[in-house]
Amino acid sequence: ASFSSTENRDRAITTLRNLLDLYPIGGQAMWLYAAALEPQDRDTFRRDVARAVDRLHPGAEPLDFVGASLLSVGDEAKAAETLSAGYARDCKPFRRGATRDNCDAWYWALGGERLDDADRSIRRAVELEPKNSAFRDTAAVVAAARGEYARASEEARQAARLSPDDPYLIWQARRYARLASEGT
Repeated sequence: ASFSSTENRDRAITTLRNLLDLYPIGGQAMWLYAAALEPQDRDTFRRDVARAVDRLHPGAEPLDFVGASLLSVGDEAKAAETLSAGYARDCKPFRRGATRDNCDAWYWALGGERLDDADRSIRRAVELEPKNSAFRDTAAVVAAARGEYARASEEARQAARLSPDDPYLIWQARRYARLASEGT
């Protein structure tokens, strides 16, 4: 995330830490918190994530966001283990169809794996359900993982338009628009 000042970044992190404490099951606060981190924040972040996950009932953990967040702070082995467990729990029960394609694409993109397969899967899902904001969000995450920031921006914008009351989707749209404009 990009913040205009250290004070704004510190305020954002404080807010996200509080939100993670209040609502650890959602995962979005964890994702946003991870995006705002500076290297000096990583140890605190790891402790905050562990505390949040420890408060949840087994099986209720947002393993997708936990895994992606751990990957963003360099905990590759723990992230891979967490994403694998999440994939088995969240995706494998769906045999086929748009929901399975979306789930596959989501987990693969979060882990930076099988990005061509993820792209094919999410394109199929979006073709079947073009007005599904979750599928559009996954399409944005897949495109960003592939370095296609203009496409990520467009998909995120579509997701936010479909669910304009979701702050996470609005944040995603702004984040990917910024990355697209920077040519990153």
